[in-house]
Amino acid sequence: MKNFLKKIQSLPESKRKMIFWFIIIVLGITLFIFYIKGVDKKIKSLQGGMFSQQMNIDGLKENFNNVPTQEMGDAIKQIQDILNQNKIQNENETQQETKTE
Repeated sequence: MKNFLKKIQSLPESKRKMIFWFIIIVLGITLFIFYIKGVDKKIKSLQGGMFSQQMNIDGLKENFNNVPTQEMGDAIKQIQDILNQNKIQNENETQQETKTE
């Protein structure tokens, strides 16, 4: 193993770069193949209605239907009012600062 590394170290830089990139490409292709196999296995496990069971879509629909929309609407209006008040205050302060200068 040491002799092999010494041989590589003694090669010109261009050949060492070629060996490096060859190893990187081979490793990348290998990892990509494992990734594709994993995705394929995941897709096969999601077929047949198991996706909705795994993701609990029915439970999410039920929770979404129970969201108190009126309360959320009121809260959003309050936030918008506060933001508008802050904007008006900032504009007034800016106008007062420009008058004093």
